[in-house]
Amino acid sequence: MSDKWDGIENELGVLYPKGFIVALIPSKDHAASASADLHAAGFADVRVFSPEEVLDRVATIKSKQSLLQKIQIALAEEQMPADLFLEDVKKGAYTVMVHAEDKTTIEKAKPILKAHQAGKMGHYGEWTMEDLR
Repeated sequence: MSDKWDGIENELGVLYPKGFIVALIPSKDHAASASADLHAAGFADVRVFSPEEVLDRVATIKSKQSLLQKIQIALAEEQMPADLFLEDVKKGAYTVMVHAEDKTTIEKAKPILKAHQAGKMGHYGEWTMEDLR
């Protein structure tokens, strides 16, 4: 991974980290600890984003969208959960993403994230986002 943003945007330029669990964690320390524990449990692709990084990326994405893309995004099924996540990011939550392709790895990561006070947590599948709370 050359850039921690690689592979987590869809064809519309929207953040859609397919194959990742996205967890919102209330503090930098808990996010760093969650990342360390996930790595220790064997997860190779773990990414931590500060609230500022996420908000800056979203602003950049939105500034590049055409009118047609904005309409498509507004109608997209996954937009509502993304908007709900963004509300917590605006309040200071850190974002921890961990690559987890199947049920086994999802179930392995969930308790680690929950132990670090993960609030909202979801897995982005091929076509839908599953709430993991």
